[in-house]
Amino acid sequence: LNKNRVRISKRYFTEIKNPKIKFLDYSPNSVFHQFVIRLNKRTLFTKYLTKNKIEFGLHYPHTINQMKYFKKNYGNLKFKNAENLAAECVSLPIDPMLKSREVDYIIKILNRF
Repeated sequence: LNKNRVRISKRYFTEIKNPKIKFLDYSPNSVFHQFVIRLNKRTLFTKYLTKNKIEFGLHYPHTINQMKYFKKNYGNLKFKNAENLAAECVSLPIDPMLKSREVDYIIKILNRF
């Protein structure tokens, strides 16, 4: 299963050619439990994915200082890097059971965005 995720990730890295999409730096031995990308217009992008029937994840949509429990102590503090990542990141499908034609479709749709 991990080999399949790595195979899919290699396709994403090499075949997604959209300059609006930025890749994160992964460790050389990553097995890609998630495949996270960054882009400036996340809401527009996620609507586009939904319209094209591509599932996605927003695994960390808020920083710790933005969460209700921590706001009273940290709400006034700014964490620029964390806030940028929380606002820009989207997880792409990386299910190891994705078929090659499904990955083809995802890549095609991402390149058209």
